[in-house]
Amino acid sequence: MTYEEKFDIVVKAIKEAQKMTSSGYDTKLKITHENRLQELDLDDISSILFQLDKEHKVIKMISTANAKFLTGLDPWSEEQDYYALDILEAFQEWYGNYLLDQQATAKKSQNKNEVMYQIIYTKQRQVLMNNAQISKPDFNSENDLVFSFLYKNPNKRLTIEEIEKAIGGKLTKSLHKIVENLGFEGDTKKVFFSVSKTAIEFRNPIKNKNLEEMKKPLIKLVKGGGKLVIPH
Repeated sequence: MTYEEKFDIVVKAIKEAQKMTSSGYDTKLKITHENRLQELDLDDISSILFQLDKEHKVIKMISTANAKFLTGLDPWSEEQDYYALDILEAFQEWYGNYLLDQQATAKKSQNKNEVMYQIIYTKQRQVLMNNAQISKPDFNSENDLVFSFLYKNPNKRLTIEEIEKAIGGKLTKSLHKIVENLGFEGDTKKVFFSVSKTAIEFRNPIKNKNLEEMKKPLIKLVKGGGKLVIPH
């Protein structure tokens, strides 16, 4: 479990414990299965609480049941171990900002995994990029056979030997030429393919994070052309 995950468990457990606390009383942060604190080591919980106390200044640590922060259950009590906390007024605003930061982080992660471009090869042999046709190879042609194999094996490095074995014959054109025949030129070729004389990789689908890694801008299909350009 990462530090961020542990931190989140502790913070949300504090928030729930605060709801059960009467005004003017210290908050009991109990170590239970329900609030998931039992999943954490007591040292980790204490360290995070110490950060919230000394660095963020939104709580004050008072004690555990036996007045020692790291010792576990109170031998003189059957009550679950707990941390006694004074939750300061600053906690509420800090917690709201914390949730906003979490949402922004989750949205950023979701955006990185958003599919920006996807190729679909239909039964009618249409090569569609985001539902726009960029080519249509002849039935059982070299272009059709090669792309059918690539389409079924995306995101893998494939050698000419593997392709020729799959299609049952020697290639008469270079891999570069086949890719261009399929309508992939310029940025489309760079985004969807890595090609050499002896091997090829067909990338599909293309996510936002893939474009960032390749340092490629958002691109769009030019109507009727099959080429891609940077939008204005």
